[in-house]
Amino acid sequence: MNAPPPLFMRSGMFAMTEFKGTDVTSVYFAIPIRARQRWFHGYCQLTDRHNPEKMCAPIIAHETYAMDSMTREES
Repeated sequence: MNAPPPLFMRSGMFAMTEFKGTDVTSVYFAIPIRARQRWFHGYCQLTDRHNPEKMCAPIIAHETYAMDSMTREES
């Protein structure tokens, strides 16, 4: 049994063709954080075609902040 092709593929990002709702689908994307490639998954509403890119900004902010915060050993 073959898997269906992605709905779309962009640089470091693709969306599944199986929708979870009328216009919500899974999006997988790669974000370089601290010179390391990390993969993330999210559900995205595709009525606005820029929503997949908008999902990246809060993840980058959160992951960058998490790396800058002190550990228990440092406090």
